[in-house]
Amino acid sequence: PENCLRLPFLLALFADARVIYLTRDARSNVNSLIEGWRQPHLFPGYEVPESLHIPGYTRDRWAFTLIPGWRELTSAPLEQICALQWIACNEAVLAHRETTANEVPYLTVRYEDLTADPEPVLRQIAAFVGVPFEGSLARRAARLPRINVVSAPEQEKWRRENREEIEQILPLVAPTMERMGYQI
Repeated sequence: PENCLRLPFLLALFADARVIYLTRDARSNVNSLIEGWRQPHLFPGYEVPESLHIPGYTRDRWAFTLIPGWRELTSAPLEQICALQWIACNEAVLAHRETTANEVPYLTVRYEDLTADPEPVLRQIAAFVGVPFEGSLARRAARLPRINVVSAPEQEKWRRENREEIEQILPLVAPTMERMGYQI
């Protein structure tokens, strides 16, 4: 996710790069971020020069993307921090895509589509980057690996795990979700 904030730098290094923009519904993504923040053995995070006083959070490390303005969030509720991480990363990509239209090739892929039916999505990605689908990519389509997950992906898991917290951040994430084509 941090690379979302580094697109101009990365494209300066790799002028012929193509960008695959993997989107995910904010509710599910924020739920996963909350899960991850609470797993220090899986996601060690960043050592930061400020003390963290996040309610209900006992670690002294910042997890996931160190977004602009993070210092103002050292005492914020965890769900708000996670929502702002999601917003910052997605808004950075959306802004970059808009300012580089017709200059940088972009392929937008929904996480929900990738996990529901991997083969057509992986075929689309292969065609976009100009690699054959057959071989290792086809094998991955048969069974996607689980990388950096606390629990198995599930579309509505947030309702069971962090419903109240997610509902509180919906007004915050709604404008970006709408820009990305997600319905609340």
